[in-house]
Amino acid sequence: YSVFAQNETHMGFIVVYTIIAAVVTSIYAATNITTEKEARSWELLLCTPMTDWHVLGAKFVGILRRCAVIWLFPVVHIILFTLGGCIHALLLPMYLLVAISMVSLLAGGGLYFGARFRRTTTAVMMNLGLALTLWLALPICTAMLMSSYSHYGRDVLDKAAGFVTVDSNPVCQSVIFTKALAGARKAEKPLDELDFDWEGTRNDRVL
Repeated sequence: YSVFAQNETHMGFIVVYTIIAAVVTSIYAATNITTEKEARSWELLLCTPMTDWHVLGAKFVGILRRCAVIWLFPVVHIILFTLGGCIHALLLPMYLLVAISMVSLLAGGGLYFGARFRRTTTAVMMNLGLALTLWLALPICTAMLMSSYSHYGRDVLDKAAGFVTVDSNPVCQSVIFTKALAGARKAEKPLDELDFDWEGTRNDRVL
């Protein structure tokens, strides 16, 4: 129990769950349309009376259904340890916001690349590349760019770099939420005593 009373343990679990779920969602979303193209059934679907929005809506629901199981792992983890008194109850709605944003972006990107490209491999690589560009390459390039500047106006640059590299990264957001809300000593804290280590702002209180 002492191990799970530390927020570092839950941070590790949440990071692993989130990364695996994001990769699975990205792959499933990108293969939703291209598999039908390769099977030559996509043209038949387009000849039906259904509108484009009906087709895309059904594809989106299919992505959610296929990826729901993998996203249940972090949700169940949070619920179980919330009931066990190791995690603050506020972590679940905060993590759900992060998860919904990631699924929406990856599902939308997968549908777009699946409609644009014929091969499944190409669509998957493009969708994974979108996530890596936004959440890995962009933060690294921003950090390198900011480090090359002089100390003039460094506070403003540090805030901008923190916003792009940490505050806008959903995996980092999950870590920040878990760090602030996980742990036996933080599970019972009132909202006005919770601190969040945001890099792009000096206001670290929830209220």
